[in-house]
Amino acid sequence: GPPSALIVTRRPGEEAPLREALENDAWFVKTCAGPGKGDCPVMRGERCPLRESVDTAVVFVDPKEPSGSLGMIPRLRCAADSSSPGIVALEGSLAPARFSGGTATVGSLRGPKAVLGVIATLLGVQRQES
Repeated sequence: GPPSALIVTRRPGEEAPLREALENDAWFVKTCAGPGKGDCPVMRGERCPLRESVDTAVVFVDPKEPSGSLGMIPRLRCAADSSSPGIVALEGSLAPARFSGGTATVGSLRGPKAVLGVIATLLGVQRQES
């Protein structure tokens, strides 16, 4: 089947441009409100079935949120889940892409095309390691 992506949002509708870009590129897209919203396995210290069911995940994080904040830590943990490559989309940021193993960060203001490029790079690295 088509590749699949999970978009972990913070605000309703913020994923729309990225979802559209992924779907236009033949991706199957799932969304989640993220850790701290509802019954999240990450908050229970368990593996996330949604993360395990996708080829990659894009997790929106507010870099202005205090680093010790309960909202940011579970989101970063979600992004770092080893079951699939994860991208942290830094809200309100134009930060260039940075890679570290199976994760990356990129400013969300760079737009969906930049996120698609990060996904392609991460999946390419993962295939080379296999």
